[in-house]
Amino acid sequence: MILEVAVVLWFVQPPTQDHSEYLGNDDESYWEEDLGYIVNHAVVVSGEREAFGDYVTIPVAHEKAVALLGDLVSPIVNHRVNFTASFFVSPHGSKSGWEDAETANAQRDAFIEWLRGQKGLSWVEVEYGEDSDGSVLKRHYRDGAY
Repeated sequence: MILEVAVVLWFVQPPTQDHSEYLGNDDESYWEEDLGYIVNHAVVVSGEREAFGDYVTIPVAHEKAVALLGDLVSPIVNHRVNFTASFFVSPHGSKSGWEDAETANAQRDAFIEWLRGQKGLSWVEVEYGEDSDGSVLKRHYRDGAY
């Protein structure tokens, strides 16, 4: 389900850089030097919908994610039971090394650093895609515990 949503968001979201200069160029060295590769990173966050002790709630985490990552953040999805919910941060879709990728990576890193200091949230960052070395668990709420 998460992968399907990520793919849909990637195709619906318009690019933020003009890449029209690359269209129609058949020179392989041009493509290898300038286009790079795509390695997708997504973050899934789950937690309480409402105040529960000193836990940070999903609406608070979602607000922080939107402030840092904007339209890459999905709406909150309420779980069917237990008053919990989730949202995810979509991959940015840019090629590694491009300005868009560097900006989005820094924003995602800042969000993960914020998550690390919060109590009551479960989260995971995954890496995947055909230009990746395979699907990999990158970081999670129990960093260092595995």
